[in-house]
Amino acid sequence: MEPPFEERDTRLYQEKFCDVSVKKDVIYADVQGYRSSLEGAEEDISRVFSQGFVKSFRKRELKLAFDLYRPEGLSGRRPLIMFIHGGAFYIGHKAEPAYIDFCRHFASMGYVTASINYRMGFHIGRDAIERAGNMAAQDAPAAIRWL
Repeated sequence: MEPPFEERDTRLYQEKFCDVSVKKDVIYADVQGYRSSLEGAEEDISRVFSQGFVKSFRKRELKLAFDLYRPEGLSGRRPLIMFIHGGAFYIGHKAEPAYIDFCRHFASMGYVTASINYRMGFHIGRDAIERAGNMAAQDAPAAIRWL
């Protein structure tokens, strides 16, 4: 019988295996869209929604970027974990504190990790969220191809 979670040895998940280097704002695509991030969801939600609404009036040229976290001192190919923030295609950012912590943790365990921004925003309308999801669904494979 497996012991309860509290009794397991969790040192594997807490001890750092290696140092981490971070390369911020690596551009992986040039696209048309409303915006590629909207920071501050944990702050004033009314400001976030009003700022998002204003930025969704017209499309513009966007440079999509990710932050790359790499384990230092390891040679050869490494497995990759790609983090894609939530936010209903309206809010979110690759550098939210939780994603930074996740990426640093997994990179310290030997994984290459990337946290990406993708196209967000939409006009309020019948199929708008679906179209926003389709654009984001194109952006994630573009980041994988770049990586």
